[in-house]
Amino acid sequence: MGLSCEINFDHHRKSLIFKAGEEVSGNVVFNCKKSSQIKFIQLRIVGYGKVKWSKLSSQSEGNLCKCRRYPTLCFQGLESYINESHVLLAAGEGSTIKVPPSKKTFRFSFKIPEGCPPSFDSQHAEVKYSVKLIVARPWKCQKSFEREFIVKQNVDLNLNPKAKVNMELQEKVVSCNILSGLRNHMDMD
Repeated sequence: MGLSCEINFDHHRKSLIFKAGEEVSGNVVFNCKKSSQIKFIQLRIVGYGKVKWSKLSSQSEGNLCKCRRYPTLCFQGLESYINESHVLLAAGEGSTIKVPPSKKTFRFSFKIPEGCPPSFDSQHAEVKYSVKLIVARPWKCQKSFEREFIVKQNVDLNLNPKAKVNMELQEKVVSCNILSGLRNHMDMD
Protein backbone atom coordinates (compact mmCIF):
# COMPACT_ATOMS: atom_id res chain seq x y z
CA MET A 1 0.00 0.00 0.00
CA GLY A 2 1.48 3.34 -1.00
CA LEU A 3 0.80 5.53 2.03
CA SER A 4 3.03 8.33 3.24
CA CYS A 5 2.63 11.22 5.60
CA GLU A 6 4.36 14.48 6.46
CA ILE A 7 3.68 16.22 9.79
CA ASN A 8 4.50 19.95 9.72
CA PHE A 9 4.40 22.52 12.53
CA ASP A 10 3.52 26.21 12.01
CA HIS A 11 5.96 28.34 13.93
CA HIS A 12 8.50 31.05 13.37
CA ARG A 13 11.38 28.99 14.77
CA LYS A 14 13.39 26.50 12.81
CA SER A 15 13.48 24.03 15.70
CA LEU A 16 10.57 22.06 17.14
CA ILE A 17 10.86 23.59 20.61
CA PHE A 18 7.77 24.89 22.41
CA LYS A 19 6.94 26.09 25.93
CA ALA A 20 4.29 24.82 28.30
CA GLY A 21 1.15 26.93 27.80
CA GLU A 22 1.99 27.67 24.17
CA GLU A 23 -0.44 27.14 21.28
CA VAL A 24 0.87 24.71 18.67
CA SER A 25 -0.55 24.35 15.18
CA GLY A 26 0.36 22.72 11.91
CA ASN A 27 -0.82 20.34 9.24
CA VAL A 28 -0.63 16.73 8.24
CA VAL A 29 -0.15 15.95 4.55
CA PHE A 30 -1.48 12.44 3.90
CA ASN A 31 -0.47 10.99 0.54
CA CYS A 32 -2.30 7.95 -0.82
CA LYS A 33 -0.36 6.81 -3.91
CA LYS A 34 -2.88 4.18 -5.01
CA SER A 35 -6.54 3.53 -4.25
CA SER A 36 -6.88 2.14 -0.70
CA GLN A 37 -9.55 0.90 1.69
CA ILE A 38 -9.41 2.69 5.04
CA LYS A 39 -11.44 2.33 8.24
CA PHE A 40 -10.33 5.63 9.76
CA ILE A 41 -7.55 8.21 10.00
CA GLN A 42 -6.88 9.53 13.48
CA LEU A 43 -4.60 12.30 14.77
CA ARG A 44 -3.21 11.89 18.30
CA ILE A 45 -1.32 14.45 20.35
CA VAL A 46 0.52 12.67 23.14
CA GLY A 47 2.72 13.74 26.03
CA TYR A 48 3.82 11.30 28.71
CA GLY A 49 6.38 10.59 31.39
CA LYS A 50 7.69 7.08 31.91
CA VAL A 51 10.12 5.59 34.45
CA LYS A 52 11.48 2.06 34.63
CA TRP A 53 14.23 0.46 36.68
CA SER A 54 15.04 -2.84 38.34
CA LYS A 55 16.96 -4.13 41.33
CA LEU A 56 17.65 -7.41 43.08
CA SER A 57 14.95 -8.49 45.54
CA SER A 58 15.48 -7.61 49.22
CA GLN A 59 16.19 -11.23 50.22
CA SER A 60 19.22 -11.29 47.95
CA GLU A 61 20.78 -7.87 48.56
CA GLY A 62 23.03 -8.93 51.46
CA ASN A 63 23.48 -12.50 50.31
CA LEU A 64 24.96 -12.46 46.81
CA CYS A 65 26.22 -15.82 45.72
CA LYS A 66 27.41 -16.70 42.22
CA CYS A 67 25.89 -20.15 42.37
CA ARG A 68 22.25 -19.03 42.93
CA ARG A 69 19.95 -16.80 40.95
CA TYR A 70 17.83 -14.29 42.83
CA PRO A 71 14.74 -12.65 41.42
CA THR A 72 14.94 -9.12 40.08
CA LEU A 73 12.21 -6.65 40.96
CA CYS A 74 11.04 -4.30 38.21
CA PHE A 75 9.49 -0.90 38.93
CA GLN A 76 7.76 1.25 36.37
CA GLY A 77 5.33 4.13 36.12
CA LEU A 78 3.55 6.08 33.41
CA GLU A 79 1.97 9.52 33.63
CA SER A 80 0.01 11.24 30.86
CA TYR A 81 0.33 15.01 30.29
CA ILE A 82 -1.42 15.36 26.91
CA ASN A 83 -3.75 12.81 25.37
CA GLU A 84 -5.86 14.29 22.59
CA SER A 85 -7.42 12.31 19.79
CA HIS A 86 -9.17 13.64 16.66
CA VAL A 87 -10.77 11.49 13.96
CA LEU A 88 -9.96 13.08 10.60
CA LEU A 89 -11.70 10.56 8.34
CA ALA A 90 -13.92 7.63 9.31
CA ALA A 91 -16.17 4.99 7.78
CA GLY A 92 -19.30 3.75 9.52
CA GLU A 93 -19.30 0.80 11.91
CA GLY A 94 -17.90 -2.30 10.15
CA SER A 95 -17.37 -0.56 6.80
CA THR A 96 -14.49 1.12 4.94
CA ILE A 97 -13.92 4.16 2.79
CA LYS A 98 -12.27 3.84 -0.60
CA VAL A 99 -9.67 6.59 -0.80
CA PRO A 100 -8.56 7.33 -4.37
CA PRO A 101 -4.94 8.24 -5.14
CA SER A 102 -4.70 11.74 -3.72
CA LYS A 103 -2.98 14.08 -1.31
CA LYS A 104 -5.07 15.35 1.62
CA THR A 105 -4.06 18.08 4.06
CA PHE A 106 -5.52 18.18 7.57
CA ARG A 107 -4.95 21.14 9.93
CA PHE A 108 -4.38 20.67 13.67
CA SER A 109 -4.10 22.99 16.65
CA PHE A 110 -3.69 22.36 20.38
CA LYS A 111 -2.40 24.06 23.51
CA ILE A 112 0.35 22.51 25.62
CA PRO A 113 -1.03 22.53 29.20
CA GLU A 114 0.64 24.97 31.62
CA GLY A 115 1.93 22.35 34.07
CA CYS A 116 3.64 20.07 31.54
CA PRO A 117 7.18 19.11 32.52
CA PRO A 118 9.99 19.68 30.01
CA SER A 119 11.12 16.96 27.60
CA PHE A 120 13.67 14.62 29.13
CA ASP A 121 15.45 11.40 28.21
CA SER A 122 17.73 9.23 30.34
CA GLN A 123 18.52 5.58 31.00
CA HIS A 124 15.61 5.08 33.42
CA ALA A 125 13.15 7.88 32.62
CA GLU A 126 11.75 9.91 29.75
CA VAL A 127 9.26 12.69 29.11
CA LYS A 128 8.23 12.82 25.45
CA TYR A 129 5.74 14.71 23.30
CA SER A 130 4.59 13.87 19.78
CA VAL A 131 1.97 14.25 17.07
CA LYS A 132 0.95 10.92 15.57
CA LEU A 133 -1.23 10.02 12.57
CA ILE A 134 -2.82 6.56 12.68
CA VAL A 135 -4.33 4.93 9.59
CA ALA A 136 -6.55 1.88 10.26
CA ARG A 137 -6.89 -0.51 7.33
CA PRO A 138 -9.08 -3.62 7.06
CA TRP A 139 -7.24 -6.92 7.59
CA LYS A 140 -3.90 -5.16 8.06
CA CYS A 141 -1.92 -3.65 10.90
CA GLN A 142 -2.47 0.00 11.59
CA LYS A 143 0.04 2.25 9.92
CA SER A 144 1.31 5.15 11.98
CA PHE A 145 3.47 8.20 11.36
CA GLU A 146 4.94 10.17 14.25
CA ARG A 147 6.87 13.39 14.79
CA GLU A 148 8.26 14.36 18.18
CA PHE A 149 8.57 17.90 19.47
CA ILE A 150 10.37 19.33 22.50
CA VAL A 151 8.76 21.12 25.42
CA LYS A 152 10.97 23.50 27.40
CA GLN A 153 10.11 24.75 30.86
CA ASN A 154 9.24 28.38 31.54
CA VAL A 155 11.60 29.61 34.24
CA ASP A 156 10.84 32.78 36.23
CA LEU A 157 14.15 33.77 37.81
CA ASN A 158 12.31 36.20 40.12
CA LEU A 159 10.95 33.19 42.01
CA ASN A 160 14.41 31.68 42.58
CA PRO A 161 16.14 33.30 45.59
CA LYS A 162 19.58 32.12 44.40
CA ALA A 163 19.15 34.10 41.19
CA LYS A 164 19.05 37.37 43.20
CA VAL A 165 22.41 36.79 44.94
CA ASN A 166 25.07 39.24 43.77
CA MET A 167 27.95 37.63 42.00
CA GLU A 168 31.53 38.94 41.83
CA LEU A 169 33.58 38.61 38.72
CA GLN A 170 37.13 37.50 39.35
CA GLU A 171 39.69 37.58 36.62
CA LYS A 172 42.87 35.55 36.55
CA VAL A 173 45.54 35.97 33.98
CA VAL A 174 47.39 32.82 33.13
CA SER A 175 50.26 33.06 30.73
CA CYS A 176 52.37 30.46 29.12
CA ASN A 177 55.44 31.18 27.08
CA ILE A 178 55.67 28.42 24.51
CA LEU A 179 58.49 30.08 22.54
CA SER A 180 60.91 30.12 25.47
CA GLY A 181 60.39 26.38 25.86
CA LEU A 182 61.16 25.90 22.19
CA ARG A 183 64.29 28.02 22.42
CA ASN A 184 65.52 26.00 25.38
CA HIS A 185 64.82 22.82 23.53
CA MET A 186 66.57 24.12 20.42
CA ASP A 187 69.63 25.20 22.43
CA MET A 188 70.07 21.68 23.77
CA ASP A 189 70.38 20.16 20.30
